[in-house]
Amino acid sequence: MKYDLLHTELQTIRLLPFYFLLLYIIMPGIPKSFCYFNKNKINLLQEGEPLITERVWDAIVKAFASQMKSTFTASSFVKEIFTLGYPRLFSMVENLLERISRDTDVKGTLPALTPEGKDHMISAIEIFQTAFLALCHSRLSDYVNSIFPMSNRGTIPSKDQISRLVSRIQEEIEVVRTHGHLLVLVLREIGKTLLLLAQRAEYQVSTCYL
Repeated sequence: MKYDLLHTELQTIRLLPFYFLLLYIIMPGIPKSFCYFNKNKINLLQEGEPLITERVWDAIVKAFASQMKSTFTASSFVKEIFTLGYPRLFSMVENLLERISRDTDVKGTLPALTPEGKDHMISAIEIFQTAFLALCHSRLSDYVNSIFPMSNRGTIPSKDQISRLVSRIQEEIEVVRTHGHLLVLVLREIGKTLLLLAQRAEYQVSTCYL
């Protein structure tokens, strides 16, 4: 049983992309001596220790998350690029995870990437997702506020202004149309915008008779 487990681990490790293994080797603080000799047998794992693939993936996720955080705080230019292009960044990471799952899907071996591992990698770029959604909300809410100027009480937006708002909403949806998860989040921001529109319209109408 133990031999089969170790054989499965080695088969899975062999299928991991080389650059992931290289990252694993050079990461400081990660145990590198999984293999030790004991007389006439070789032990790769001790009882209760995480599987080798789990350690590799943990190192990859930590390195990736650290790099994303550093990029977000250190470079305003790169932060802007990743924020504006977050749907593309999300697709790239998602496609990478799918490729790893596909390339390591071998009968009789444990998966190199678990659902938890996928979630952890996606979580590493959520800092840009938050910024992307905030920017979406800001664009729409700023426009709503612009068509309800506080200085002109009792006025309501024109038909053209409402049409432009609808067009902007459609543009926001189109950007994330092929990403189900992102689409839901953007629709929530659009819902907030429509609520703001209703509140501003109600205020303007109520001040018509003051």
